[in-house]
Order: sequence, then C-alpha cells, then structure tokens
Amino acid sequence: MEKETRSVIRQTCRKFNHDGTRIIDILREVQKRLGCICEETMELLAAELSTYRIEIEGLVSFYSFFSEKQKGKIIIRLCDDIIDRFAGIERVAKVFSEELGLASAGPPLTGIFLWNTRPVSA
Repeated sequence: MEKETRSVIRQTCRKFNHDGTRIIDILREVQKRLGCICEETMELLAAELSTYRIEIEGLVSFYSFFSEKQKGKIIIRLCDDIIDRFAGIERVAKVFSEELGLASAGPPLTGIFLWNTRPVSA
C-alpha cells in the first residue's frame, strides 16, 4: 500500500509542478486516486511538498469533500446547519434512510453509500 501511495503522491505532485498554491488540486487528485487522505498520505504529501503535515491535515479536516477514511461509491451529503433544520432536513434524511436502507444515526459506510450530515464547508 505504501509503495502505491508514494507513487500516486509523486505523480500527482509532479503533475502540478510541486506548486504549493495548487494544494487543493493536489489533494483532490490524490483522494480521487487513493479513495481518501489518511494520516500516512498526509505525511508523505507534506514531505513531497516541503510543507508541514498540519497544513495538509487542516485542509483535509476543514473541507467536507475530503475524507480521512475510505468512502462509499455514492456520497449523500446533507447539510446539518440551523437553516436546513428549519427547512425540514430531518424529513429529507428520513426518506433517504428509509428508501436506501441506511442507518440514520451517524455516518455509516455501507460500501456503496456514505451518509454525511455535517455542515458543508466550501
């Protein structure tokens, strides 16, 4: 796994000329190819880009479209902020849960679907 991860990171960083201003693009490409950006990947990316791991980790944890864990093939994102609660997001979540057979508590990984209800950022 580490060998494949290293190869993907090197290829991706090369593709973007190791340009730190393209870090979001790099992270998106790495996640697309590896399925997630785990701790090991963050370490390797930081080394390859000559930056701090905390910079990578901060971006991965801030943006909702990045994940530190493998995702399902289809991602259902429902924003869980106060405005959406007033608009009836609970009813929408209930319909998804019932129709797709997903648990409504927490974000389970079913292999096909990832249930995500944290506030959506950027």
